Amino acid sequence: MKILICTKLDLTSCVATNELLSQLRDDGHEWWVVLSDKVNEGERGVPSQFDLAFYERDNFLLWSESRRDSQGQYLPFHLLYTRYDTHVETLKDVNTDTRFLHRLAKWGPDVILSIRYNYIFRQPLIDLAKKTVLNLHPGKLPEYAGFFAPFWSIKQGESFLTCTLHSIENEQLDSGDVVGEARMEVEPDRSVMWHFTELYRQGIPVLAGVLRNLHSHINVVAKVQNLDQRQLFSHPAVSDMKAFERGGGRMVLHEDYLEWCRRFLEP
Repeated sequence: MKILICTKLDLTSCVATNELLSQLRDDGHEWWVVLSDKVNEGERGVPSQFDLAFYERDNFLLWSESRRDSQGQYLPFHLLYTRYDTHVETLKDVNTDTRFLHRLAKWGPDVILSIRYNYIFRQPLIDLAKKTVLNLHPGKLPEYAGFFAPFWSIKQGESFLTCTLHSIENEQLDSGDVVGEARMEVEPDRSVMWHFTELYRQGIPVLAGVLRNLHSHINVVAKVQNLDQRQLFSHPAVSDMKAFERGGGRMVLHEDYLEWCRRFLEP
């Protein structure tokens, strides 16, 4: 199949992309990776979130883009081609780049994926997929739709986090049918950044399984969301963050960050 991956230019997205390409590298797919480099206003508006953006994006990109060693478990985005037959490029917004949409239509994607992508897919892009459009969302749906689901889940005392794979049929955020889930236990001594990255990592096998079924023409079972139960979250305000930290929560821990970085160094 021809698979377009739309993801974000940061550490968590790089880990998720590496995991997906690694798990499906022998399945004969054609890959196209499109990166967004947008930083939402909410990601810089609160001091602790500024720290998160610095670690997972600014510091990671400065470090990873200088690397030329391709021997680690994970590869920086600019070195993916050395191990996987994939094209990688950075665009402002796949929905509004008409030249890109023309090239994509000519390529003819079977599946379009959103993995931590910055922009909501618009209908012209959605309609280009021959088989389906899927989103890997780091929260349980419909209870944790919207932004920053792991933070809100931990803040509200959840013992487990859920990564939800759902279809995208229209432009309504996180509203499509659920086709798979992965669950992980909250680790109180870990940071929000670590939970974000680990949650996506654990969600990738679910996505890989669905893609294998689609490739083999096996029907994918889907569950319609009860949107009456839908809760739509946004980026936390300063007061939310202070309450979270008073309870012992941490957005970033340096040792968590280094743990992920080591996987780009060690086989």
